[in-house]
Amino acid sequence: MTNFLLGFGIGLTVGVLFAPKSGDETREYLGNRASDGTDYLTNQAQQLKESASGLIDKGRNILADQKDKLASAAQGAAKGAEQAYQR
Repeated sequence: MTNFLLGFGIGLTVGVLFAPKSGDETREYLGNRASDGTDYLTNQAQQLKESASGLIDKGRNILADQKDKLASAAQGAAKGAEQAYQR
C-alpha cells in the first residue's frame, strides 16, 4: 500500500510538472476533478445507506411475519393438546 501511494504521488507530481496547461488551469482542473470525486462518493454512500435501510426494513417485516406464524402455530398446538386432554 505504501508503494502504491508513493507511486501515485510521484505520478501526480510528474503529471502536474509536464502538464500542457498553465498551473492555474491545472489546479482548477484537479480541483474540479476532486470535487466531482467527492460528489460521486457522497452519492454512492447515500445510495448504500438507502439500500441498507430497505434491507433492514424487509428483514424486520419477514421476522415479524415468522413470529406471527410461530405464535399462531403454538396456539393451535396448545388448543389441540387441551382438547386431547379433555377427551
